[in-house]
Amino acid sequence: MKKKTIAIVFAGHMFIDLYISLLPMLYPYFEQKFNLSYKQIGLLSTMLFCASVIQIGVGYLSDRIRTEWMLPFGIILVGISTSLTSIFPAYWLLLISMVFIGIGSATYHPRGMMAAYLASSGRKGFGVSIWSLGGNLGYSIGPLAGALILVTLGARGTPYLIIPVILIAAFFIILRKEYYYIPKPKKTGEGMLSKIKSAPWGQLISIGIAISTVSMACHVVTSFLPLYIDKLGYHVGISGILLTAYIGLGSLGSVIAGWLSDRIGRKPIIFICIALYIPLILGFLFLAGIKSFILFAAAGFFALAPQTLTQVMAQDLSPSNIGLMSGFSLGVTFVMNGLSTFIFGAVADAFSLKISFLSASLLVIISVIATAFIKEKKTALARSI
Repeated sequence: MKKKTIAIVFAGHMFIDLYISLLPMLYPYFEQKFNLSYKQIGLLSTMLFCASVIQIGVGYLSDRIRTEWMLPFGIILVGISTSLTSIFPAYWLLLISMVFIGIGSATYHPRGMMAAYLASSGRKGFGVSIWSLGGNLGYSIGPLAGALILVTLGARGTPYLIIPVILIAAFFIILRKEYYYIPKPKKTGEGMLSKIKSAPWGQLISIGIAISTVSMACHVVTSFLPLYIDKLGYHVGISGILLTAYIGLGSLGSVIAGWLSDRIGRKPIIFICIALYIPLILGFLFLAGIKSFILFAAAGFFALAPQTLTQVMAQDLSPSNIGLMSGFSLGVTFVMNGLSTFIFGAVADAFSLKISFLSASLLVIISVIATAFIKEKKTALARSI
């Protein structure tokens, strides 16, 4: 395992997702500034994540040409676009900035995940889980960072976030040889069209459904939690603490799950995590006060691992096209996340945020059914045990 390579893409993943995850902390500010409905707030995430559909193309290119430049480029685009969101005078400008954030994220994620997979040798589940840990840590720190900015500088303090962007992008440019990769020449006829025709579509559809439903369930909860907590009458800092606990414990759970999956398989771990997640998230929705907060944090421990493990299963499906499989799994995840906030934002407008949370959370049941149809390849480490 190339630990230095994994550490570098880990750091970039944490930075990218930290900036993206602080955005929901600004949603109450955007709601008041532009007089937005829940559906319009959901559209912000829709624009961000649907722009990430280009991840499939990015992954395809990464299998064929050198694309290490995409990592610092993605960091710069996400960082600058996020930093400027609070100063836009119109809602449509905010929507455009979300598209640029999505494009920046789309250029980083497939290439970063590919680097982690290639650097992990025979411990793919653990290596990719470490890479995912970076993003999960970023998502857990982001809400606290957003709350800190709101409390100390106000919502218009986000332009100061440009300073770390310059530093982390320079870091990646200096260390670019650590994630350097020369793609192997492809045989004649191995273009995108031939790959699509020869793809194992039954397996890809099952993986796509499994990834998207479990990801949507978690994304709706984390995106609308600041608004939900605000409507309950709690301080904005409470939602920041809850999201940090939820995603922080989820980060720990993902690493443990990745380590275990290399030994006993991906599918058993996915089933166990979802079985434990459902009662915890329902307890959060139907209890009140500190009890509900504790259950919400505990649900996070089991929430993120299924998504990471299904993404690894996609890469296991076609080891000769790791970039394409990374782009496919991440592209499906991001696009469905974007659609979920718009759809369940509309549900919240029509009924309530609680009903929206409940219906989104139960999507994990569909993920269990889809995962059951995936043919899992036994890992090299599992075969040796």
